[in-house]
Amino acid sequence: MEEKKTIAELARLLDTEITETWASYIKCHEVLESFQGKELVGDNLKQVNDTLMDLQTLYADLHAGLHFIAFRNQFAVNAMNSHQSFIDKIKEAGAQEAEAPEEN
Repeated sequence: MEEKKTIAELARLLDTEITETWASYIKCHEVLESFQGKELVGDNLKQVNDTLMDLQTLYADLHAGLHFIAFRNQFAVNAMNSHQSFIDKIKEAGAQEAEAPEEN
């Protein structure tokens, strides 16, 4: 049976994938910029079209991750505020933070 990944592991994976995909997306833009002012015929035209296709594919992949982040932003803010409210309430009730154990 496959071991379930933690949310922290999934977040790191998403961060890595978005970062790597964004870098590839930027490289596609750089390739396209290199053709600026050049006549687009033959091999040049094919390379530009291939790069445009890569750009669209990369952005489609990015969009899913960016949409998830934007959509979940308010959820994250609310969750952190809710947890902080919980911490504040238990502190008001007299709870104290445990002291960290001494390391030997």
